[in-house]
Amino acid sequence: MKRFLCILLALTLVGSLLLFGGCGKKTNDPASDAAKIADEPQGPPTDDDFDIQVVESDDGYAVRKVLIITNNYPSTVGIEASGVAKDASGAELDTSDDEIRALAPGRTGMISLYFTGGVSDAEITYEMEYNAEPEYEDATPNLTYTDKVEKDGNKATVTVDVTNNGDAPAEFVTAHLVLFDADGALMTMTDNQVYTKANDYKIQPGETVSNSIEITVYSDFDHYDLYLEGVVSE
Repeated sequence: MKRFLCILLALTLVGSLLLFGGCGKKTNDPASDAAKIADEPQGPPTDDDFDIQVVESDDGYAVRKVLIITNNYPSTVGIEASGVAKDASGAELDTSDDEIRALAPGRTGMISLYFTGGVSDAEITYEMEYNAEPEYEDATPNLTYTDKVEKDGNKATVTVDVTNNGDAPAEFVTAHLVLFDADGALMTMTDNQVYTKANDYKIQPGETVSNSIEITVYSDFDHYDLYLEGVVSE
């Protein structure tokens, strides 16, 4: 009998531990678990929080580095890049900088660094800075676009129609085109503002704005990638 009571007491203790020991740990509610993970403090963003693809062009006089950046950080980040070109003696030849004011999680944007002055043989380096509390909110999750290209002789025209599907105006929306040749090598990049002074530099909710980008020098491009940039207007 004593042995039976000991076994019964042990089973009761084990059951209690199984019943109450999981408190504060993972639950059977996926939404609750995700919320707990999101509530955990995040360290500051670093290079490891982004997928960064670098493509480069060099025409013998100027070098362009295009950084295609995907944000894997759990919140919107502001990104700044600054680069410098130096000769063999370490003397500075040229500098370049660019930024993405706000890039939401899972979104992809681009930064272009352009160096001139015979920098083909120069050592080019760049540094990235990330701001986990940017001044702006990324508007691109609420933007959709359609695009078409028409070529006529030595001129190409890319028409971009951007629609704001959000509840707030999208401000300073810009379409960035990265042009490639048939082998996939970078030719150049260009951009155009998809807004005008007449509409107060904004795309209103539900509105579609069209703009055209004319390309002449590199009109023989094979294909392009398009990246939108813009911020939510207060």
